[in-house]
Amino acid sequence: MNLIDTHCHVGFKAYAEDAAEVIDRAKKANITMITVGTQVDTSRAAAALANAYDSVYATIGLHPTHAVSHGFNDTQELDFKPRQEVFDPLVYEEILKSCNKIVGIGECGLDYYRLPLGEEKKMRNKQWVAALAQFEFAAKHRLPVVVHCRDAHEDMISVIKEANASFSNVRRGVIHCFTGNYAEAKAYIQEGWMISFSGIAVFADEVGDLAAKLPLESLLI
Repeated sequence: MNLIDTHCHVGFKAYAEDAAEVIDRAKKANITMITVGTQVDTSRAAAALANAYDSVYATIGLHPTHAVSHGFNDTQELDFKPRQEVFDPLVYEEILKSCNKIVGIGECGLDYYRLPLGEEKKMRNKQWVAALAQFEFAAKHRLPVVVHCRDAHEDMISVIKEANASFSNVRRGVIHCFTGNYAEAKAYIQEGWMISFSGIAVFADEVGDLAAKLPLESLLI
C-alpha cells in the first residue's frame, strides 16, 4: 500500500541531523510525505527538501502563531518560536518559483489558544488578515489550503466563507489535526473541506468518537 503523510515537518530543526534517514526510511515503507511550512524559513526548507528528494512534496505558508507576537515557545517543537511575520506574497512567490513540487498553501489559519492578555482582539485580527492573504494567494495559484485552527472554529468558518466570496478559484483543502466538535466538522465538510485527525484520536475518546461519526470520504489521517 502506498501512503501519503499529508502533514509532517521534516524540514524543522528537530530533524537537522537525521532528515535524510527519516525520508529514506519512509520511502522504503512506500510513504510519500508532504512537509509543511510554518513561516518563511521553514517554507524555504520545505521547498528545498522537495527539490532534493523524489518522495517529498511541500506546502508553504505562515502559521497563525507566527503572525502575532507573544512570549510562548514550545520547547517540544525546537523550531517553533513566534516570529510576528507578515505574509508577504512576493516572498512566497519566489519560494513557489523555486520548486515545482509545492502542492498547497499553509499551514495557515487561526489559533486563539495562547494570546497575550489585553491584546486578544488585535492578535486575532492579525491572524485573520494573514489567513485571508494566504487564501487569496492560494486562489491565485490554484492550490489547496492547509488550515491550522485551534479554539477558533467559528471564526475560521467565517474566514473560509469570506474567502469564497472574495476570491475566485478558491480551492478547498484540509482542516489539519481537528479537535473541534461535530457541528464544526459538519460545517467544514459542507463547505467542501477534508478533516484530518492525528494521533490524538487514539487517546482522546471524544476525538475518536467524533472521527467515527464523519463520512469516510471526508477524512484524512
